[in-house]
Amino acid sequence: MSRTLRNAALACAVAAVAVAAVAPLGVAAKTKAVRPYAIQPVHNATFIQASKNIAPPEGGDDFLVTMSTTSAGALKIPFTLHPYGEARTSMVVSSNGNIQFPGAGTSPSVAWVNECLPTHMPSPFIAPYWDDLQFAATGTTTPNEGIYVKTTGTAPHRHFIVNWRGHLFSQPTAATRFGVIFYEGVAKISFQYMDNTAASATIGTQRRPTSTSTQWTCDSGGTSVQTGLRLDFVQTQ
Repeated sequence: MSRTLRNAALACAVAAVAVAAVAPLGVAAKTKAVRPYAIQPVHNATFIQASKNIAPPEGGDDFLVTMSTTSAGALKIPFTLHPYGEARTSMVVSSNGNIQFPGAGTSPSVAWVNECLPTHMPSPFIAPYWDDLQFAATGTTTPNEGIYVKTTGTAPHRHFIVNWRGHLFSQPTAATRFGVIFYEGVAKISFQYMDNTAASATIGTQRRPTSTSTQWTCDSGGTSVQTGLRLDFVQTQ
């Protein structure tokens, strides 16, 4: 698809998505600065598979999925999430390998051109593999393409998992399978990787476009992650 057509499709996709805005938490005058994340890589980790597909049945390109604690079925978030310590009860999952927590008056973005962090993207911003990804029902190297979710464990120690199973845009043999793990009651977020044959992703997190961010790589995903890698983003003391 040409860049002109893809930009037009992007504008239509953004205009068609309605997301419940979540007001950002207020910051008191003398509160401590928000702690950044430190990255702790773990090799030879077991990839946790998710099972409920929230992507369109036919697959697709450049789409967003809204999830919340009040949604039903597979779109329900099982517990309040705390990216950068901010309590959030809804989030937007992008087909292009990221999760956004838009604030009041901020629209989610399906941007497929990844940038180095910090970026303009709605924040807090969680990017396990931000790149131009595509999902198809058949004809690709990756089996059962889609975006999958799963909850494991029991309260108050549950894990909420989001997995992407897709391929690089217009490259059906360039498989990308990766995911995010949210931990109930723990100031940690993990990225996990099953395989990766793409090569141009941005990986990391940011609190705001002009504030705290932690980046593993910019525009070089294929040389920065391997099968069995897990990246634990843990808030510093």
